[in-house]
Amino acid sequence: HKNTESSATHFHRGSASEGRAVLTNKVVKDFMLQTLNDIDIRGSASKDPAYASQTREAILSAVYSKNKDQCCNLLISKGINIAPFLQEIGEAAKNAGLPGTTKNDVFTPSGAGANPFITPLISSANSKYPRMFINQHQQASFKIYAEKIIMTEVAPLFNECAMPTPQQFQLILENIANKYIQNTP
Repeated sequence: HKNTESSATHFHRGSASEGRAVLTNKVVKDFMLQTLNDIDIRGSASKDPAYASQTREAILSAVYSKNKDQCCNLLISKGINIAPFLQEIGEAAKNAGLPGTTKNDVFTPSGAGANPFITPLISSANSKYPRMFINQHQQASFKIYAEKIIMTEVAPLFNECAMPTPQQFQLILENIANKYIQNTP
């Protein structure tokens, strides 16, 4: 028996659809949450300080990358020089305690890139429920959900350290970005 998108809209027909599993966003999200629990970020972090530190750095680096890309694209599209913006968010990343390198007065976190926990959640859900990932909006919504549950999961790792939480770091970077965006014509 196949699950189709239409089965979700016709499940009130009584006996014809009884016993047929209805595939919903909730089923996929529950599976993603279970996958995240299986990864056991907090458990691993509590046993291994290096893992905890790498996790914090990876999460903040992902927040940095996402903000940098979004704002740079916007500034470039408006013909604004991005160098001062890059300098300022680089400084914020350095102040947040991220390791990295400075080149041409711009600090870049060494871990800059995508959140490393999103891919395992999305790819395992995608291979289990491929039909649910056909739609682009659906994919985007699952990615946003994955980011949200990961941030909730890693939040306690920031309690005992000098680094800002991902939410605080996000606000710092947004405030910097807004300063440059507001000055655009």
